Amino acid sequence: MDGRHGAGNSAKRLCLPKDSQTADSTVVTKFVDEESFSFKWVLKDYTASRNRDVIRSPDFYGGPTTNHRWRLKINPKQRIENQEWMSIKLSLIQFGDSMRNTLGPYFRSEAESKVSARFTLSFLDANGSPISEKTSSIVDFDEMSIFGWNEFISSRELASLTGSLLVDDGLTVLCKIWTSSLKHKVNNVEKGPSEIDKAMERHAHRGEDLGRLFKESIWTDAVIQTSNKAFKVHKLILSAFSPVFAAALNENADSTITISQFPDDIVEAMLEHVYTGVTSLMNEMAPELLQIANKYELSGLKKDAEYFTADRLIINNAVDIMVFARVNNSQYLKSRAMKFIIANKEEVMKTNAFEEAVKDPANVGLIVELFKQT
Repeated sequence: MDGRHGAGNSAKRLCLPKDSQTADSTVVTKFVDEESFSFKWVLKDYTASRNRDVIRSPDFYGGPTTNHRWRLKINPKQRIENQEWMSIKLSLIQFGDSMRNTLGPYFRSEAESKVSARFTLSFLDANGSPISEKTSSIVDFDEMSIFGWNEFISSRELASLTGSLLVDDGLTVLCKIWTSSLKHKVNNVEKGPSEIDKAMERHAHRGEDLGRLFKESIWTDAVIQTSNKAFKVHKLILSAFSPVFAAALNENADSTITISQFPDDIVEAMLEHVYTGVTSLMNEMAPELLQIANKYELSGLKKDAEYFTADRLIINNAVDIMVFARVNNSQYLKSRAMKFIIANKEEVMKTNAFEEAVKDPANVGLIVELFKQT
């Protein structure tokens, strides 16, 4: 599995593994459930659908016991290193544990909660036989985490198989999942929320109120225009968060800002963060969100994307993240990546990413800076 994805001016999608969480053993009881299930998704009108940027499956529910909510996501045409691929990924949308759903995000601050799972993705031919099957290693899913393959199948190989795969212009994807879930029961629920939790709740309510202004287009007076969509916004709010937007709105008599170099979902996620302070796409597109935050000087979004990305440094992505940080003026992320590389230099220097970075003339200053710190 990998997590690379081209967007904006980045050549690669950075691989960001999920972080681990720690649980307070004095207040939780853990139970382990093991179960398996499968989901068959028939992608109708495939010939037309393959021209879309993203295709998402209907939500499906995982197993008779835990009943977690899952979703598949396909990028039909994703260009990686001058070759076109179809990517397929699996995301956990919501835990099925009734107590977790009731308590919502505040339960996460009390105890670890995750689903350890491995999964298999494949196409089914007209006879129901699996084609191009791939099986993941065991990974830890939290809510909204996503795992899969950017390079699931090349467009060239898929085109050669369409005769045997398409039935009435429908492409069938089979997903099999094996899970081991950690459930939690809070033993002490009498204590009231801490000051930190109360502050988070106030922030969440304020974000919901401002978010409603954006979602319902209440008293909007400006427009963000992308290639395919127009987002109604508020001059005052955009100007308060971004000096770039403030200057643009001051110059444009029609109060319209055009953003053509970022996809619609990235622009929408950026605006969602401006209004609410959070975005559901952070798990999936932190690098792209950092890029757009850097371009429009959105400090809050940039910090969130930097922190998220830095906490997912591993041997195989450290050099890519360091180079990405340089390109996007992220001093914090560059510093974190360099410290990680120095601490694991023997392993990192064996990676292909390190060899490529050293050969690239654009990285000369960066590599010199790195070696000065060793």
